[in-house]
Amino acid sequence: MMQVVWECMLGGRNLKEGLTLTAEVDSATGSEAASVQARIVSKAGKVARVQLQWAPSHLTLAELLERLGHTPLPPYMRRAAVPSDRCVPAPLLRLLARRSRRDPRL
Repeated sequence: MMQVVWECMLGGRNLKEGLTLTAEVDSATGSEAASVQARIVSKAGKVARVQLQWAPSHLTLAELLERLGHTPLPPYMRRAAVPSDRCVPAPLLRLLARRSRRDPRL
């Protein structure tokens, strides 16, 4: 089982130290079963240290999160996410690349 600790911002009154959340995906999707567990190690205000453990260990955390879920669309979109939402159009990528060369803060 792989493990990392992240420092992140968490909001919500019910998110307290020691809280553990688990997500799993079974092998019915065509790939092997996988799971991730997040435990709040410490919390001061909205800043928390979260320990993440996952299996199988050969997956990177990014690969595992890719299997387990998706980034939700903002409420004003009023529709479910579709695979094409994940793609950034090439013209936009070129524009962002040009701007980041001119202004490293972008």
